Order: sequence, then structure tokens, then C-alpha cells
Amino acid sequence: MKRGRLIPFPPVGRDSRRAQTSRSARPEAALPTGSRPVSSSARHGGLPKNPSPAGGVASALCAGIEPQARLYNRAGSGHVRVTPGASRLAMSVEVPRCLAPAFTLVELLVVTAIITILASLSFPALARAKERARVVKVHAELYGIGLALQMYGDDHAGRVPPVRVNCNSDLATHWCQLPVELSEQRYLPRSARAGREADLEDPFARGHTYKYAAPGPQLLNGDPVGNYELWVPRDFPALDGDEGEYHRDPATSPVRWVVWSQGPRPDGAKAQSSHAPMSARTWYRRAGDDGVIARFAERDGLQRKSP
Repeated sequence: MKRGRLIPFPPVGRDSRRAQTSRSARPEAALPTGSRPVSSSARHGGLPKNPSPAGGVASALCAGIEPQARLYNRAGSGHVRVTPGASRLAMSVEVPRCLAPAFTLVELLVVTAIITILASLSFPALARAKERARVVKVHAELYGIGLALQMYGDDHAGRVPPVRVNCNSDLATHWCQLPVELSEQRYLPRSARAGREADLEDPFARGHTYKYAAPGPQLLNGDPVGNYELWVPRDFPALDGDEGEYHRDPATSPVRWVVWSQGPRPDGAKAQSSHAPMSARTWYRRAGDDGVIARFAERDGLQRKSP
């Protein structure tokens, strides 16, 4: 079958009725001499006055008239394909696809790959920012604990609370927990949970409080067992040396007390060092580092903190 040409639909709808009305309203005097008006049915080949798109084109073809108008309707533009030599019924209406732009599969994959690369570059920065925010929170809460210890000492003739160490299976991980005395006497928030009587949770050790140590009385599973020994570098207050000694007498120790967080990586080598938290080499320094975050008071009461 030979390929035919595309013939546009004649206009329909409101515009076509308006055009037909204007044509029908023309006076007969405007016609040439010796002519007579042609009826609507004669112009459309005996079809109704407002034909459908297919019917209008069929009537135009029957009358030998080739319409030159384009059809505009709600669905867009349409055309009729006419095959030369074919019968009147061998016509097919073609409605073009939507001409709105769309992404191809390759373009979509490229955009997805670019977004993935940008996300992978931004995730480490977001993680570091989140870590730094937690470190700031830790320093703020350690500052509050330091004020509570200072007020406790002022109210108890310069003494500090005892250090608690637990060997029981359920409390073994709560060694050097915050003093219960601080919560019982309303210096810190109180909780009924075992191991967290002073309700200040370490953001880097969920379910555990910050750590506390001081040369002086020690309780093992709630019973007195002598004094707790705190390791302090010999080059105090520089705290950079590897050599140091353990202090158990609060009257001779250069450090009165120390509170600390185990840092973003509690299982790191610096956080688990036997010289932590008083050695500066075990302190947390920057995002991505391990080490403890500490605050301590010297013998005269001056408080210092790690970076």
C-alpha cells in the first residue's frame, strides 16, 4: 500500500461554529450575479451542519475539497492519513504523542550517579560536624559536673565524694561512675537506674555516666577498701610526659579530682590507656581521633580541661 499524505482536520468546536455562523449570516446580495446560495447540506455533501472530525473530513473528500485548516482541541492536533486509490472507509486517524520533554534512561542514570557521588563526598563532613557537636556538649556537661563537685567540696569541708568500683557482673562496666552523693544531695539530676544514679549520660557511651576519679576513699561494690590511686605525669601541669606516679593521698596529690568522657571511640588505644585520663597524650584532639575528653581540678581548685 502506498504511503499517503497527511491532511489536517477542519476546525471544530466553538471556533468552527462561529465561522459557520458568520458565513451563514452573509447577505445573498454579496453573491455574484446569477449565483444562488448553497445550502449547508450541499456544502458538506449532505452531511449534518456540525460534523465530527472524521465525518467532516470524509464529507470534504467526497466533495473533492481538501481542507487546509488545522484542528485544535483539548487532545492537541490530529491528522488523517489518506491512501490514494483507497475507499472512503480506508482512512486512519493519527493522534501524535505528547510533545512534552522527558528524561531518557541514560540521562536518569547519569543524574543518579552524580547525586550519589556528591552524597558520598558530603557524608564524611556531616559525620565530623556531628562528632564535633557532641564534643561541645560533653565539655558543657563536664563543666556543670565540675561546678557540682566544687559546691560539694565547699559544703563538706573540702572533701570530695568517694570513687566507686564494681566487680559485679551487672555493674562491672559502670566503674568510676559519677558519685551517687551528687544526685542524692541534688547537685546533679537523679535517676533510679543502677549505675546511673547521677543521671548524666555520656553521649559516646550510651547507658553509662561520665567517669569520675579522685585520690581518696574508694568503695568496692559499696564497701570501703582503702584509697583510690590516680596516675599523674611527673611533669605536671604540662602532662606530656610518659613517666608519672600514682597518688592516693588527697593532701599530696597535685590533682584534686578528674571527670571525663571516653570519647567518640571508647575502644581506641588512647581511651583504654592506663595513663588516661591525666596524660595529655591520651586526650581527644580532632574529629576522627580517639581519646578521652577530660576536665580536672588542681589542688588549689583551679579547673582545667582537655582541648
